[in-house]
Amino acid sequence: MSTASKILVVVVLVLSVIFCGVELGLFAQRANWRALYDAMKAKASTEKADLEKKISDLTAKLNEINQERDRYKAENDNLKGQVENLTQDLQEAKARAQQQETLAKEKDDQLAQLNEKVDSMVREIEALNEKMRRDAQTLLETKREYERVVNQLTALRDKNNDLLMKLKNTQRELAEAKSEVEKLTFSLRKYAEKFGETIVETKPKKIIRAHVLAVYNDAGVLMLSVGKDDNVERGMEFIIHRGSNYICKVRVVSTYPDNCVAKIITETLASPDATVNVGDNAFSN
Repeated sequence: MSTASKILVVVVLVLSVIFCGVELGLFAQRANWRALYDAMKAKASTEKADLEKKISDLTAKLNEINQERDRYKAENDNLKGQVENLTQDLQEAKARAQQQETLAKEKDDQLAQLNEKVDSMVREIEALNEKMRRDAQTLLETKREYERVVNQLTALRDKNNDLLMKLKNTQRELAEAKSEVEKLTFSLRKYAEKFGETIVETKPKKIIRAHVLAVYNDAGVLMLSVGKDDNVERGMEFIIHRGSNYICKVRVVSTYPDNCVAKIITETLASPDATVNVGDNAFSN
C-alpha cells in the first residue's frame, strides 16, 4: 500500500473520528437546545399572553383615548364655532358701538338744539305769561264793564217791557180811535149823500212815536222801539226829545221787525255836549 493511500486512510479515519465527535457534540447540544427551546417557548407563551393582555388593555385605552380625542375634537369644534360666533358678535358689537357713538353725537347735537329751543320757548313763555297777566287785567276790567252793561241791559229790558206794555195799550187805544174815525167817516158819507155834498178825504201824515231802548253816545248810535212792523224804513228821521226839551235828530240805518237802529245826526244836537238817554221819546219827522 502506498504512502498516499495510507495518508488518505488516516485522513478518512481522522475525519470519521472528528465527524463522530461533532455528531456527539451536536446531539448533546440538541438536547440542551430542546430544553432551552421549551423553556423559551413557555416563556414566550407567557410573555405573549402578557403582551396580548397589554395589547388588549392598550387597545381599550387607545379606544378610550380616541373617544376622548373625538370628544375633545367635538368640544374643540364647538369652541371654535363659539369663538367664531363670539368674533362675529364682537364685530357686530363694535359696529353697533360705532353706530351708537354716531347716534350719541347726533343726540348731543339734537340735545343742544333742543336746549336752544327750550331757552327760546322759556323766553316766549315768560313773554306769554306777561301778556296773559296783562290780558287777565284787561279781562277783569272787561268783565266789570260787561257786568255793568249787563246790569244796564237788564234795567233796560225791564223798562222796555214796561214801555212795550204801554205801547200795546196805546196801540189798543189807537185801534179804538181808528174804529171811531171809520164810524165818523161812514156817518159823514151818509150825511153827504143825503144832502148831495162831496167830502174830500185828506190823509194826514202818520206820525210814528217811539222811545229809546239803548244808546251809545260815544259811537253816536241808538236803538228805537219801532221797526218794520211799524212801517219804519231806512233813511227815516226821528226827533229825539226829553219831555219838552229838544235833543237831536237821528236817521234810521237798519230795521228789524220790532226795533231799529239809528245814527245821531251830530249837526242837529241841541248843544255840543248834549247826550241821548235811555227812555227818551222820539217821533218821526
